[in-house]
Amino acid sequence: MIDLKKAVGYFRASKKDQKNTLAAHLSRLLMYGLTESQIFWDVETGSKSDRDGYQEVLSQLRSGKTKWVVTTRLDRFTRSSLDWELAIRDFSDAGAEIICIDESSIDLNTPGGLFFSRILAARAQSEIEELSKRSREGWKYLRKKKIAVNPPFGYRLSQSRTLELNTDPFLTMPCGEELSRAEIAQDIIDTFFRIESLRGTVRAINHKYGVQNLRFNAPRAGFISKGRFHVSVSGLKYWLTNPVLCGHYRYLEGSVNEEIIYNTHPDHRLLTNAQQENIHLIIADNATRRGFAFLGAKYPFSGLVYCAECGATAYSNKAGARNGIQKKYYYYRCSNAGNLACNQQKMARMDILEKSVIEVLIERKKALASLAQTPQDSVDPPELASLRTRLFALEAISGFDPDIEEARTKLRNRIASYSETIKHHQEHQSANRKILLAVFSDPDYWLTLLDDEKRKFYRLLVKKVIIRDGQVEDVKLHI
Repeated sequence: MIDLKKAVGYFRASKKDQKNTLAAHLSRLLMYGLTESQIFWDVETGSKSDRDGYQEVLSQLRSGKTKWVVTTRLDRFTRSSLDWELAIRDFSDAGAEIICIDESSIDLNTPGGLFFSRILAARAQSEIEELSKRSREGWKYLRKKKIAVNPPFGYRLSQSRTLELNTDPFLTMPCGEELSRAEIAQDIIDTFFRIESLRGTVRAINHKYGVQNLRFNAPRAGFISKGRFHVSVSGLKYWLTNPVLCGHYRYLEGSVNEEIIYNTHPDHRLLTNAQQENIHLIIADNATRRGFAFLGAKYPFSGLVYCAECGATAYSNKAGARNGIQKKYYYYRCSNAGNLACNQQKMARMDILEKSVIEVLIERKKALASLAQTPQDSVDPPELASLRTRLFALEAISGFDPDIEEARTKLRNRIASYSETIKHHQEHQSANRKILLAVFSDPDYWLTLLDDEKRKFYRLLVKKVIIRDGQVEDVKLHI
């Protein structure tokens, strides 16, 4: 018999079957005699040890508060042989026991009990490894056949398992107009390019479509509410930067084996590659300027000016008054200068800074114009050349070997992916060159543009403006 006052319960459920598994394991532990406050649980894979509930149970073991841990099966506690070995130490040091309701009693104080527990842990880990192997084989098959998975908002799976725009009626507006997911997706993109702010776009879209966040009655509402129409700042950023919107597939996202297969559905793209490059640039620029709502963002170079001494962002400042007359000048000053964390106390006047940058852009424009008249040889970057050399060596091997063929396929995919990335970068660079050649053909015209218009062009052309002692030390361009 155990003292239930010194016992805790624990179980783990996987994400894919959490809805049924959570209730089943919880009811088993409640029937055993534990209260809800004594039961900890996680929705996570059993091969991970950084689970919140799991770590809380181990913490209670180490503190001596717990003498018994009750679970349904040992694989609900852990699926890692290594983690189980470490947990055994905590049980031994605390003089505690683990009780598995659906398995034979495990006495960790006897050699036989320890041996049996290790067999159970090894079996659980073996099952994980087998599932992982099947998953890898499954993803390999999907990539080989170019089968689409996880369509983002605006898309659906076709009968042939490819991605296509979802044009089915989805939302009825108060005026009676029916909109599809694809139409709403395009509206979100257009709104972002108009507002140029993630938060502003979310506010505008949610207001337009009457979206409100509701609390769903589920332990982890994120999985239960999957597929519902809602827009958040983080979700919008993830969605806008998804290569699927540009007509590409992405597999194993975020893993070391992540792979992008290009131009799989070019007739159903919502964004061009150049537009998505611009989205990345806008998001990065807003991050440096704390968003367009930030007061200093109204000036053309806000977020682009940096201190040469400490590397901090320079903020805008308005000149003070002299002899009762307000000066009309504006300055950029190192953000660390005010608290004396940087010795660069001099401020750079905005008009002088802009003049220096324009001179650099004009010189760059002349160089590009001259370069355009000279035929350029196409040379592969070193990394791409190395990949081609390795592929050439593998293709020279005669005979069929499945391992060698798999290595050839991986190299071909890497070469295709790398070549496509270079192509996208070159297209973006070409677009920026055209902007530079067109806009700075007449510098006087440039000076007549409004600050909002200048800011957009500067963001495309200028990477950084480095200032020191109130002067421009260096201008780094994107082109």
